[in-house]
Amino acid sequence: MKSVIYAAGLAFFLVPMAQASTCGTLSLVDGTLDCQQEVTAPGQAKRISVMDSRDVLKPGDELPPRAMVMINTAYYGLPPAGGGWWYFETNGEIYRADPGSRRVIERVTHLANSSF
Repeated sequence: MKSVIYAAGLAFFLVPMAQASTCGTLSLVDGTLDCQQEVTAPGQAKRISVMDSRDVLKPGDELPPRAMVMINTAYYGLPPAGGGWWYFETNGEIYRADPGSRRVIERVTHLANSSF
C-alpha cells in the first residue's frame, strides 16, 4: 500500500515538472495545469516576458488579488509591521499596504535582505 501512495505522490510532482520542461508557460487554471506554448518561426528569437517599470505599483494603487500577505518578515530583514499596515508580496516586489483597502502605501523591496 505504501508503494502505491509513494508512486501516486511521485507522479503528482513529476508530471508537472515534465510538462514544464516542454512548455513555454505553465499555469494553474481551475485546479488543472495549462500549458501556453509560444510559437516562433525557425531562426527567430523566442520572446521573453520581463517585468518593467509599469508593473511596479505606486502609492495609492490597489494590490492585485494575487498579492500575498507576508509573514515572518523579520527573516527578510524587514522592520515589524504595524500602525494599520501589512507587508504584501506580488510580482517579486514587497509593498507596505493597508489590509482593508489593499491600497499601496509604499514599495519596500529595497529594504529586504538577500533572503528575499
